[in-house]
Amino acid sequence: MESTDRQILALLESNGRMSWTDLGRETGLSTSAAQQRVRRLEAKGIITGYHADIDPVSIDAGVTAFILIRPVDPARDEQIPAALCQMPAVRDCHSVAGSASYLIRVQVASPHHLDQLLNRIRKECRCSTETTVVLDTVFEARPLLAGQADPQSDDPEGSDPAANRQ
Repeated sequence: MESTDRQILALLESNGRMSWTDLGRETGLSTSAAQQRVRRLEAKGIITGYHADIDPVSIDAGVTAFILIRPVDPARDEQIPAALCQMPAVRDCHSVAGSASYLIRVQVASPHHLDQLLNRIRKECRCSTETTVVLDTVFEARPLLAGQADPQSDDPEGSDPAANRQ
């Protein structure tokens, strides 16, 4: 991937509402060239969408928890995601390695609502659960491309190891 495309992705990741003009100015492209690049990145499936960040407390979803799900009957394991999709409080579902089959993130209004959701999950998914309630979020959804000075480098600081050799 070209460095200009990576720069566009980093800019849009930090501000998905950036105008074509501002995007062009930041990348040294014309407005139409910036727009064409973004459209191409969308068409390739590299940019998968845009969204608004919503304060969960303001919509009565201020309690976040992570739940490990272990099916009682391993033969039903593949049916669990479909059941979880029917539960609006379930925000993310990940198939994981380890003792559990899935790790989900939920957001609910209160501990009471969490208890009700856990009972529903256990009943409908025929599983056992292990829950961790989030007390405070230090950071989340960190940008994938922020701070990558050299896109080819695995070094998070972007330094060139060859430059340090004498």
